[in-house]
Amino acid sequence: MRDYQLKNDVEILSHEIAFKRFYQMEIYRLRYRLFNGGWSETVTRDIANTGQVSAVLPYDPLRNKVVLIEQFRAGTLADKKSPWMLEIVAGLQEINEDKAVLAGRELKEETNLETTTLMPICRYWESPGASNKQVDLYCGLIDSSHAGGIQGVAHEHEDIRVHVLDAEESFQLVRDGFINNSLSIIALQWLELNLDRMRRYTPAQ
Repeated sequence: MRDYQLKNDVEILSHEIAFKRFYQMEIYRLRYRLFNGGWSETVTRDIANTGQVSAVLPYDPLRNKVVLIEQFRAGTLADKKSPWMLEIVAGLQEINEDKAVLAGRELKEETNLETTTLMPICRYWESPGASNKQVDLYCGLIDSSHAGGIQGVAHEHEDIRVHVLDAEESFQLVRDGFINNSLSIIALQWLELNLDRMRRYTPAQ
């Protein structure tokens, strides 16, 4: 599987930036090698360049708690019930910024918590048919005993409510469809699969 490579099996004919603000929209005209050995016709693809993301699931193994955040998300305005979302911590990487450093910084800004151990979960493409966004996903061991309140960075217009949940309660929210964003679903399903192992850690390890 994945025998074809970018260097020899994709021909980029043109590339332009159609729109640029916080994110940018890029237009590619290209051809790619087909599975039968031939080449595709020239196709045009619109790709949203939305930056790279680091995300972290805060987990307290001593209390078996997860910390989730709730905030308004304009991208979910089509949800007629509520555009507020329950999710894990995440932030956009700046140029040449270390991914793990970003995860720790966002954890502090969005929850006022710090992690002593940051464990990689996976790296994945969020929506490769339309976006170049890659996500570096972590689990951060934390002490949840003082977690809560309203957090966020004022000049970034963040208004974040912090929730502390039993791990099993968070897993059930995924099963019920209440937690319905990919970052959080992937992280919480990973935690559920690895819960016995994770509970043996302490935040100081």
